[in-house]
Amino acid sequence: MPVEPGPGDLQMLTALPSCAAVSVRLREAYALIDWDSARRCPWLDPIARERVHRQGVAAQVDAVLKVLAKGFTKHSKDRVRVNVRVYHGWHRGNEPTQDLRDLTGLRLRKSSYEAGRVLVTPPVVGDRLACGGPRALLRDTLRIRDDDGRPEQKMVDSAIAADLLHLARRSAGARVTEFIVFGEDDDLIPPVVVANHWGLTCRIMRTRASNRCMRHTADLLIPCD
Repeated sequence: MPVEPGPGDLQMLTALPSCAAVSVRLREAYALIDWDSARRCPWLDPIARERVHRQGVAAQVDAVLKVLAKGFTKHSKDRVRVNVRVYHGWHRGNEPTQDLRDLTGLRLRKSSYEAGRVLVTPPVVGDRLACGGPRALLRDTLRIRDDDGRPEQKMVDSAIAADLLHLARRSAGARVTEFIVFGEDDDLIPPVVVANHWGLTCRIMRTRASNRCMRHTADLLIPCD
């Protein structure tokens, strides 16, 4: 999915000439992102956050990829290529939402970005479960509530959980180093716990502190900064 970097927002990220130019074999990593949480950029100060929102979706993508790359750089010992999937209310019924059209309408200027040991690839829209097959399409993920007429996203957290567990199971014994789930909801904690129980390294990136009743999972959290 095309991503055009904005000036100044990706200062720590530089284009990698080509994957063929990398002499060290990259390990694979995955980032599964709740786009509604991430695009708000809650880790930025209010002025920077307002600037990003005013500049639109391209700046939001830049800011998210930047903080994501920093998170992997801090916590990964390997040189990794991060495969990014983003989840949201991408369809109202069977029709693409404006958010989907905005995100997929970005033009690609660089094929990948590098920060230290981390190579971040452009995000892929998670409107099809990673397991594939005829039932994998996700539709009607944005609905209008009957009681107050407000839009409501459906199947976002469960799709992230399903893809995480599928990718974790498929990655057992492979060159996959770690997973980061980007989202603020505690509903994402159980699948992350299971992935770690299976022997994978999986963390949650968010701005919220750990739930005081779930302190035993606090080590799974990566703060956004």
